[in-house]
Amino acid sequence: MSDSPPVPPADQTIDAPALIEQIRRQADISVHDALAMTEQAIDRLGERGDLVYLLAEINARLGRSHEALDLIDRAVFAYEVAGDELGAQRCEVGRIIVLDDLGRHDEAISAATSVLLRLRDRVAGQSSGTGTGAIDADLAETTVRALSNRALCWES
Repeated sequence: MSDSPPVPPADQTIDAPALIEQIRRQADISVHDALAMTEQAIDRLGERGDLVYLLAEINARLGRSHEALDLIDRAVFAYEVAGDELGAQRCEVGRIIVLDDLGRHDEAISAATSVLLRLRDRVAGQSSGTGTGAIDADLAETTVRALSNRALCWES
């Protein structure tokens, strides 16, 4: 038997998307207040991918890049557990930006390539009838190539 207290069930009465939007607006006023609000939201709603990723974004804004990368890992995991591959890939795009900001350009390019390949696989699955959701492959490829190019420019 574990000595740790049981994790309370997530509060299902809260409108998470509205709360996230409120926190984003607060971050424009006070990042530190937004940080506290996000941590409280995670306590009440659980490790939702969107909330954990928001916490990663706020940490990145505060210059806590390494913490942001750890939180991105947690957000990706939460999205994958929920079966939301596209949400997980959105987090991976955030990883690219944080890695680039840290000067870890080779890792940013590798992460961008991984996102591109996963999105291509998803689009290929859609055309064969096994994928779900609509993704504009050209837009995805252009975005990832632009991020990769940004990292390459810093290298030269």
